[in-house]
Amino acid sequence: MKRILLLEADSTYRGRARAILESQAYQVVTHERPEEAILALLSGSPSLVIAGSAEPLEEELRLVRLARGSASPIPVLVLTDRESTRGAIDFMDAGAYDYIPKPSDPNELLAVVREILQQSDSMRSPSVPPERDGGSERSIIGSSPEMIEIFKLIGRIAKSDAAVLVLGESGTGKELVARTIHDTSHRAGKPFLAVNCAAIPETLLESELFGHEKGAFTGATLSRKGKFELSHGGTIFLDEVGDMSLSTQAKILRVLQEHTFERVGGEQTLTADTRIIAATNKSLVDLIERNEFRVDLFYRLKVVSVFLPPLRKRPGDVRVLADHFMRKHATQSKISIRGISERAIAFLDGQAWTGNVRELENAIQTAVVLNRTGILDFEDFPFLQERPGALAALSESNLLARLREETKKTAKLLLATNGTGAEGNAYHACLEAVERSLVEAGLEHCRGNQVQASRFLGISRNTLRAKLAPTR
Repeated sequence: MKRILLLEADSTYRGRARAILESQAYQVVTHERPEEAILALLSGSPSLVIAGSAEPLEEELRLVRLARGSASPIPVLVLTDRESTRGAIDFMDAGAYDYIPKPSDPNELLAVVREILQQSDSMRSPSVPPERDGGSERSIIGSSPEMIEIFKLIGRIAKSDAAVLVLGESGTGKELVARTIHDTSHRAGKPFLAVNCAAIPETLLESELFGHEKGAFTGATLSRKGKFELSHGGTIFLDEVGDMSLSTQAKILRVLQEHTFERVGGEQTLTADTRIIAATNKSLVDLIERNEFRVDLFYRLKVVSVFLPPLRKRPGDVRVLADHFMRKHATQSKISIRGISERAIAFLDGQAWTGNVRELENAIQTAVVLNRTGILDFEDFPFLQERPGALAALSESNLLARLREETKKTAKLLLATNGTGAEGNAYHACLEAVERSLVEAGLEHCRGNQVQASRFLGISRNTLRAKLAPTR
C-alpha cells in the first residue's frame, strides 16, 4: 500500500483530500504544521509528500529538502493557494517534483497523485542545493501559466553550472531571468556582470570581456581586467550574443570548453570560473545558415534554453505587472496612487505591447506622473490612445472575441488533460466554469449587490444564486 504524507493547514481541504485518497486504497497521514510533517518524515518513509503552502516558509522548504535528500528520494508535490514567483522558484530549487495551484476538485488531485506515483520509481532525484540565507529580491513578475512554468524551470536549473540561453523579444525581461538564475544558485554571493554585446564596438568588445595588457593597442596605457576576471566565481550575462563577431565567438567557445583565456595583448593563460548565461532576440539558427554564428558555440550555449513569451501571450500578466509598476513608481515619485480602474486594465490588456514589459512599465510610469485623481484610469493613457486601433481594444466585439479565444485555449488544455472527469461531462463542466466566472465578475462589478448584479447580467436573482452555489 502506498503511503502519503499530507501537510495542509486548511482542515476542510485536508479532510476532503484525505477522503478521496483513502478511497483509492492509499494510506494517508495528515499534518497541519510543517514541524509535525518533518518529524513524521524522519520517522517513516512515505511514497509521496503533498505540501499545501501559500508561501514558501523555511520549514516547508526544509521538508522538501529532507524528502529529496533521503537515501531513497521521495517525490514532493506542492499545492499552493496562489501562483507566485518566489514560491515556484524556491520550491523547485529545493527539489519539489511539481508546484501547482491547489485543485478545487479533490478528484483532480487524485489524478496528479496517480501520475507522480506511477513515475516515481524511474524518477531521478535532483541534487539538493545547500541552504542559503535569503537571497536578493527577485524581480520577475507574472502569474500566467507560461510564467509559472518558467519559474519552475529556473528553480531546476539554478543549482547547476550549465550554460543557459535565454530567448525572447526585446523587453521581455531576459536579464531579469539571468539575474534570478544567479541569485538562486550557489554563486549568489559572487559577482553578476552583464555585457550588452550589441552596444560595444567590436574593436572594444574583446577587451571588455577578456581585459587587455598595457600597450596592447593605441590608448591602452594601463593593464585592465575584463568581465570574465571580474566575475570570477560568479555569473556573466552576454546580452545580444548574436551580434558578436566570429572571432569573439571563437574565444567565448574556448572559455566554455576549456575555461581559459588570455587578455588582449597578453601571453598568460587565465582561468575562468564563471557561469555563462547568454541572451538574444534574434534567430541564431538563421544566423548559422548565413554563416554569421558558429554552430558549435550555439550548442554550447543552449545546454538549457529558456524562452520568454511576449507580453501579449501572457494572459493576466498585464494586470499584475501594471499594479507592480504603479506601486513602484508611485513610491519612487512620492505620489499617492490608490489603484488602477477596471476600464484602464481592460484597455491596457488589449494593447499589442511590441516593446513588451519594458514598454508597459514606461507607460505606467508616465501615467503615474501625470495622474491627478489618485486612480489610474483610461484617460491617463492618452499617449496610447493615439495609436491606430488602440481604442478598438475596448469595443464589445473585440472584448467578446478575446473572451472566446481565451476560453477556447483553456478548454483545449482542460480536455487534453482529461480534467473534466468522467467521459461525456466536458461540455457541462466547461459551461459551468464559464457561467460562474461571468456571474462572479458581474457581482464584483456591482460591489457585491446581488439585485444590481442580476439586473446588470440580465438574469434572475435565483439564477444568480444558483450559479454561485458550491460545485459538487
